[in-house]
Amino acid sequence: MKVLMVGKTGQLASFMQITQPDLELTCLGRDQLDLSKPEHIADLLGSHSFDLLVNTAAYTAVDKAESEPGLAQAVNAESPGELAKVCASRQVPMIHYSTDYVFPGDASSPYIEADATGPKSVYGLTKLEGEQAVRTANKKHFIFRTSWVYGEIGQNFFITMRKLASERDSLSIVNDQVGGPTYARAIADCSWRVIQKIRNNEDLPWGTFHMSCAGEVSWFEFAQALLNLSGYTQVQLSPLSTAEYPTPASRPAYSVLDNSALNENLGIRMPEWSQALESCIRFADGGAPIDAK
Repeated sequence: MKVLMVGKTGQLASFMQITQPDLELTCLGRDQLDLSKPEHIADLLGSHSFDLLVNTAAYTAVDKAESEPGLAQAVNAESPGELAKVCASRQVPMIHYSTDYVFPGDASSPYIEADATGPKSVYGLTKLEGEQAVRTANKKHFIFRTSWVYGEIGQNFFITMRKLASERDSLSIVNDQVGGPTYARAIADCSWRVIQKIRNNEDLPWGTFHMSCAGEVSWFEFAQALLNLSGYTQVQLSPLSTAEYPTPASRPAYSVLDNSALNENLGIRMPEWSQALESCIRFADGGAPIDAK
């Protein structure tokens, strides 16, 4: 089975390569497939043969998207639709990743896939439009919504907190935004399990599923656990409200995703956020360095 992955050096793409099973995988970086130019996608994919396309690429600069809506629209909305059209023309399936930011964040219990969307930021809106474009273009798709993605590779909350903790004695962290921190390696592992099912020609329930680590926690609580487990117990953490830390883009106050459908329909269970965090710290601190292919 030939898997073509859009994205090469990003966070999820790196972990997809690290955890790659015995499948033929080709990765296209930005220099080979620029999603900011959706009009070129069909031609650029013309020379590639594949049985499944996995799109890990996205415009993820949430605050910057407020001042670059056109670029975010091209990468997150228009290009996924073009990718899906190419897949449909070849009758091959597609996997695409989305975000908790498609929801308004005003819930009091975990969001299920059928809940009403209502993004509050340009980033969330363009990701939602990307979902809709993929659904319209190709029926054989999986859209996996995830949240608060982190890992020992790339630029993310995990990397930032550990760096700041090594430089400072105190940190202030937002305490009124609640979500599900999700280890990128866990997303990669579960994605490959789905891909194996596709390779085995299983009768699959194509559609949209939530794929985030189980449980819920605030950014402040996540930072507490992260620094304590990493050995930075000397750092004093202070809670902040969202109002005290304004950002260009609005963040959902509550964006926990319910993963029940993933387990019930695909037989895949994501780990608890605390368990996944311990795994991430173990990989970050132990033994040989982790190198993406």
